Amino acid sequence: KNQGKFWNTIDETVIEVANRLEKDINAEFGVEIQKASARAGYSRGLSEEKKTQFQQRAKKFVNPSLLAELSKVINGLSQYLSERPDKYYILIDGLDEHWIEPEIKNTIIHCLFEACKGLRKIRNLKVVVSIRNDVYEKMNMEYPPSQGQLEKNEDYIVRIKWTREQLWELVEKRIGHLYRWKYTKDNVHFVDLFKTSYDNKKRSWVYIVERSLMRPRDVIKYVNFCFSTAEGKSEISKTDFRNAEKVYSDDRLEALISEWSPVFPGISIILNLVSNRATYFQISDFCHTKFVEELALIFAENEA
Repeated sequence: KNQGKFWNTIDETVIEVANRLEKDINAEFGVEIQKASARAGYSRGLSEEKKTQFQQRAKKFVNPSLLAELSKVINGLSQYLSERPDKYYILIDGLDEHWIEPEIKNTIIHCLFEACKGLRKIRNLKVVVSIRNDVYEKMNMEYPPSQGQLEKNEDYIVRIKWTREQLWELVEKRIGHLYRWKYTKDNVHFVDLFKTSYDNKKRSWVYIVERSLMRPRDVIKYVNFCFSTAEGKSEISKTDFRNAEKVYSDDRLEALISEWSPVFPGISIILNLVSNRATYFQISDFCHTKFVEELALIFAENEA
């Protein structure tokens, strides 16, 4: 049914499947649909026996034929690949981008999780899905069936965490590659550029790692901003470092609001209220009447 349509966009495929399903449903329930459209309260007047009959007839559009076809495809792939010595990997990334309409995005991601579980039957095929935590959280919040699968999903999830040593190696390689490519053939290291400590207590590297919460993308951004503010200089001064921190902080604030606002719509308000505080603070600092009232008033103003 779907041969020759592999390269269709997701939107085209969804529309085609929806149209086909609509056609099948109309063929099965055409008369009942016309009655329901013409008469208000038609469904409330149906007997329990009639409702049960409709449910049984409708289930065939959701379960048997589609699942049977899917099972045949998986069994066929398993048999074909089992005869080959190679190992195959499918990497799925970019789920946080706009690749389908938001209204059905979480449903499709949930279906992706379920489909990957079915493909585990194929021993020499591994499907790896890369997904940001906020996208996963949003799927669980907005698509109820996925909430029931939370514990089961944990068995298939590997949460990626970087060590300080790995981050150091990453930055060293990037700096070495950049300077060999652009300026010199000699090896250049982090300590050659960041000779001055940010303050008398912490070395620049320790401060960058703590400030970026050990996220590799943020570490790279911080270092890149330092290079930008110190352009044309042979090393990063304290002033350059402070200026880069300001640019980095503004960038992170904007990114946090962009990433998490679909899950926590009031995040920009909360971040504004907790800004300009000490680096470390207690939860009890916010558990008082004044803060709660201020928060409620701001939310009310924004709702209005």
